[in-house]
Amino acid sequence: MKVRGLTADTFICNNAAATLVLRDVLGLVGGSVSNCQFSAKRFVSRTYFQLAYDVIADIDQSKFEGLHFLTSASSRQVVSIKNSVIHHLDLTGLAPAAMSTRIDIAYSTVFNPDDADGAVACGVDAATPIGISFVNNIFASVLGTNAMVNNGTRCVFEKNLAFPQATSVGTGTIIMDPRFVDPLNDDLHLLAGSPAIDTAVTTPVEPSLDFDGTLRPQGGGRDVGAFEFH
Repeated sequence: MKVRGLTADTFICNNAAATLVLRDVLGLVGGSVSNCQFSAKRFVSRTYFQLAYDVIADIDQSKFEGLHFLTSASSRQVVSIKNSVIHHLDLTGLAPAAMSTRIDIAYSTVFNPDDADGAVACGVDAATPIGISFVNNIFASVLGTNAMVNNGTRCVFEKNLAFPQATSVGTGTIIMDPRFVDPLNDDLHLLAGSPAIDTAVTTPVEPSLDFDGTLRPQGGGRDVGAFEFH
């Protein structure tokens, strides 16, 4: 099923033979995807959205008020997320998987505006599948001491900007204020002089556009996070 330009309460896909494609769509009460293929571009979910068992998903230029992952030992996920904005990224539903798991989140901004938790926390090895990577993202929170936490060895973190942050996580961590335009009013664009500008590392598949549709790069290199400064 392909859905374009629609506003609805919720979107649910749970049929192994199904593919749900959302383009320029607004979800007012979240939704859930399990046991199907899912593609989203310029999708906005105003409440928690769940990616559950046996999902193959490609998400671009989308925004989630909350994004929850859920797996079991007998299920798999293959998920790619880029150029997206996520409030409250929840990995606590992940489980070590006998089947293949691949969750890649890149060039996205993950922001926790209203509680003491960080923006992302990867669990201990006994509760986390292999195959999760975070590259060229911004992780930021208003409260707490660490926007980015890795409690084990199974998540790969590379060239992410984290603030506030007490210790480096993975490789190339940038521990500086990202200099958002107005984070308390959810404007997560970058101000001039942001340490996120021109600092991304090269990835196998480089996005040509940011969240807004602005061409990447605008300067000497791509910016980390969902927005390219211009």
